[in-house]
Amino acid sequence: MKYLFLISLLLLNILIVNTSFQTTIFAKTNLDNKGKNLLLSPLSIFQVLGLTTNGAAGTTQKEMMTALETSNIENLNNINFQLIKAIKKFNTTEIANGVMSRAMPSKPFMKMCDKYEAPVEKLISLEQVNGWCKKKHMEKLIKF
Repeated sequence: MKYLFLISLLLLNILIVNTSFQTTIFAKTNLDNKGKNLLLSPLSIFQVLGLTTNGAAGTTQKEMMTALETSNIENLNNINFQLIKAIKKFNTTEIANGVMSRAMPSKPFMKMCDKYEAPVEKLISLEQVNGWCKKKHMEKLIKF
C-alpha cells in the first residue's frame, strides 16, 4: 500500500507541474482522432520527452523544456527516475523505454538512457522497431 501511495504522490506532482502540457496533448490528439478509439499514456509521453530533452541542445532543448513546463532538467530527470523506481515495485507493471538511432548517440546521452532504463540500439529497419514493440508490449501493439 505504501508504494501505491508513493506513486500517487509522484503522479500528483507531475499532474500539478504539467497539467497544461497534458491537457494540450489530450486535446490535440483527440481533435486529430475525432470519432476514433484512442489510448494515450501521459506518463509515457512525459518520460520519452524527458529522455529526449537530455539529447537536445540550445533552442530545441529550451523549447522542449518550455513544453514540459520546466526550467530545470535535473528536476525533470529526478521526477522520471523516481517514477521508474516506484513503478518497478509492482510486479504487474513494466516501463518499456528504448532508443533506436541510425547514428550512435553521445556518451553522456547514452549514460542518461541507462538511467531511464532505455537500451540504445542501432536502427536497422522498421521490422526491428515493430519486433521490439511486440516483445516489450506482450504482442498487443499494431505495427507502425
